[in-house]
Amino acid sequence: MMSVLNDALDKYPHPEIFNTDQGSQYTSEIHTQRLKNLGITISMDVYQESIKLNQNKKKAS
Repeated sequence: MMSVLNDALDKYPHPEIFNTDQGSQYTSEIHTQRLKNLGITISMDVYQESIKLNQNKKKAS
């Protein structure tokens, strides 16, 4: 999966938003962390809300 992401980033090197469905390959830690490290906004509709919820849960722990 990472090779597909890397190919996309080679073709479009500076996207502001990376929009996908909520498939497990896109929600994996390695995939989302790579995009975050590059400063790319991740768009997955409902998934965006779950990221916020998980981050808030971790902060509360």
